[in-house]
Amino acid sequence: MNNHSSIYGGLFIVAAIAIEVVVGIAAFRFATTLEQNSLIGRAASIAAAMESEEITTLSGNESDLGTPLYQKLKKKIARIKEANTDARFVYITGQRNGKVFFYMDNEPVESPDYSPPGQTYGEASQGFTMVFTRGQEIIDGPYADRWGTWVSGIAPIFNSGTGKVVAVIGIDINAVSYFKRTFIVVLASVSLVGSLLMGMFILYARYIKEQALDRAKSEFVSLASHQLKTPLTTVSWYAEMLLNGRAGKVAEKQKEYLEKIFHNNRRMKELVNALLNTSRIELGTLAIEPEPVNLIEAADSVLDELSVQIKNKRLQVERDYEKNLPVINADPQLTRIIFQNLLSNSVKYTPDKGMIFITLKTQKSDILIKVSDSGYGIPKAQQSQVFKKLFRADNVREKEPDGTGLGLYIVKSVIEQFGGKIWFESTQNKGTIFYVMIPLKGMENKKGTKELV
Repeated sequence: MNNHSSIYGGLFIVAAIAIEVVVGIAAFRFATTLEQNSLIGRAASIAAAMESEEITTLSGNESDLGTPLYQKLKKKIARIKEANTDARFVYITGQRNGKVFFYMDNEPVESPDYSPPGQTYGEASQGFTMVFTRGQEIIDGPYADRWGTWVSGIAPIFNSGTGKVVAVIGIDINAVSYFKRTFIVVLASVSLVGSLLMGMFILYARYIKEQALDRAKSEFVSLASHQLKTPLTTVSWYAEMLLNGRAGKVAEKQKEYLEKIFHNNRRMKELVNALLNTSRIELGTLAIEPEPVNLIEAADSVLDELSVQIKNKRLQVERDYEKNLPVINADPQLTRIIFQNLLSNSVKYTPDKGMIFITLKTQKSDILIKVSDSGYGIPKAQQSQVFKKLFRADNVREKEPDGTGLGLYIVKSVIEQFGGKIWFESTQNKGTIFYVMIPLKGMENKKGTKELV
């Protein structure tokens, strides 16, 4: 691996650890909330199933033991415990003289864990006690008492007539079992994400062993952009059909939304095309297929395409073409891309009623293309970055948010492919001049698998 690969590998590991920590915390919170809601929900359901009048009939002492009502409720509590297989204890408590006592629990009389009627529950927490006064179900624990360590769902039983709390029901889950389920969810989540991240890292490591990182990125961009072209074209086509009323009359609000879809889809297509062109240049798959090209006709064709924007902004365009300018052998598509980028930038970044000048003339062994404007200009401090990928000057980002930052990078790369030159002069708030030199001998044929779009 090269230095870049090692750096990115280290960053990947750091990011993976951070992601695992975040996932672990989120999974713990989610699982805990899920367990708490489940336990509270069960306690509340059990409380709702109890008849408050029956409980208030009990005396809350050992004299209840022989009564049919006590036996009936005891069996009911035992059945509830059996239905909640993860529960260790289910019990009904009351409060007398500020102390919590047991009405009954699910344990048989012979069990060492049995709590007889009237037995004080001295380990009752403050939260447990407050359920009697507040009438709200709670999760209690984890806490330890004489029977073990528990997490409990506590819910009030209300008098159906007065609405007062007459008893409180509890369902105890062993704390180890309770948190075991929580940690299983956490472990599963962390393991899944870890496996995905590990798989991604292994694929990444294998890939960068075969090719340099820049080439890998270019191939990824090329593939992604290519896959995006077809659906974007389809969206554009259908949006245009709808706007034209081909599928029926369009309401004004619908038209507004469709225009936004169409506009933003066009922006995305421009970005995808720019990314495709960038990747093809960087991967060396760009084909150059020269044929006789009239540069004046190429420039005028692009200006015609921009005529609507030029008219809307009331720009004045001056053309200075050398008479009998030689026709040269050049790739028509690459030539068009040069003019499209330079002229569209001038139109986009020149304010209303501004000036644009285009000059075409021979200069020794080259043809000079000169495009100047009275636009926003490029800040001096940022001029060294103009031909870098994804660069857009700060002053134009505010005025014209649309743009990929790839156009001039592509133009420079294309021009250098056939031995030409490009440079510029610019003063902020006064304008910019771009110069392009294309050899009179034209472009040489270059084999490749892809053309620019």
